[in-house]
Amino acid sequence: MWSKLKLEIKGIDKTFVNRKEENYVLENINISVEEGEFISLLGPSGCGKTTLLTIIGGFQKADRGEIFLNGNLVTKPGIDRAFVFQNYALFPWKNVKENVMFPMKQQGMKKQEREEKFEELIQLSGLSGKENLYPNQLSGGMKQRVAVIRALACNPEVLLMDEPLGAIDLKMRQSMQRELELIWMSKKITAIMVTHDADEAVYMSDRIVIMSKNRGEIIGDIKIDLPRPRDRETDKYVEYKTKIFELLSKCYDEDII
Repeated sequence: MWSKLKLEIKGIDKTFVNRKEENYVLENINISVEEGEFISLLGPSGCGKTTLLTIIGGFQKADRGEIFLNGNLVTKPGIDRAFVFQNYALFPWKNVKENVMFPMKQQGMKKQEREEKFEELIQLSGLSGKENLYPNQLSGGMKQRVAVIRALACNPEVLLMDEPLGAIDLKMRQSMQRELELIWMSKKITAIMVTHDADEAVYMSDRIVIMSKNRGEIIGDIKIDLPRPRDRETDKYVEYKTKIFELLSKCYDEDII
């Protein structure tokens, strides 16, 4: 099967200084991402998942190493990478349509093109009829869908998501995983998601990169070979979850976490 390298993460190091003491968060992190892949970064709190995601987004600079998108060096934020935050980051004074339209206006997209794009996205998200509602009138799941389609509004090359379902209650979470998967599948955009949830990672991902708290060391890179939509009850699905839990348990056994 033909594939194209989309994103290269090469030799990334990152330290933070606390009271003059250097704290290594990431050391020599290397990941290659193919076009259209959905990758989850999975691991315990403090393992550097979100730090790595923000470096990819251009919001932080690595101490060493490089990020390449389509062969071009990433040095700052850009519309080629869209970021979805855990807390939605919607403008509370703007309604659904205004929130989604905002990045398109910033990019200088023509009005007719903006309107056409908005209609496509609002249909995709299942939020038709909610265009004039404000964030405080939306459920957590609705807010997250607005955040995702706003991120897709400017046709980014890569979608970066920091625990996009982390603020949603467990009852709604699996339903939202399916909805987010449908949005992703319709666009087949390259996506990288940070999560703490092994089940969510297996359900959503083409590959799962497991990071330890030992300077972000990659202790597993697992390809998920399951058809979509995924059935959580199949033996193969359970096998993947078991394998991932075993890898994560090693971190605790070695007192890394």
